[in-house]
Amino acid sequence: MTAGVSAAEAGKGTTFTWGSSAIAEIDTINDFGVTRDKIETTNHDSSGNFKEFIAGLASCGDITLTGNLIATDSSGQMQAITDCIAGTKKTGTLTLPNTEASTWAATMFCSDYKITPDRTGALKIKLVMTISGVPTWTV
Repeated sequence: MTAGVSAAEAGKGTTFTWGSSAIAEIDTINDFGVTRDKIETTNHDSSGNFKEFIAGLASCGDITLTGNLIATDSSGQMQAITDCIAGTKKTGTLTLPNTEASTWAATMFCSDYKITPDRTGALKIKLVMTISGVPTWTV
């Protein structure tokens, strides 16, 4: 890396695959990652009047996807809606458009979907995917 020159890459082009099918025309993906609970273990022997902690359980929470509603996206958007109603778990994979094509994948289920028929804009869809278990990060 050259001093003074950023190695940052654009996020446009990130994809989300549900099972083996990409979800069409996503325009927003919220942040994703891991959050770990912290368990306070402060006791009368703790030094310096500082709290002490140990790591607790981890969770990945939800990934929220929004985009244009594409009713003909039968294996992507429409399959996610069908699976939301059924409670089906699948692998969801985010693929970043960086040089390494990094991926973040986990078992998840669609816990919420909404369709917005805004009179001044395009029909929109929102899918909320709830992660269950350990994700896999590949660079």
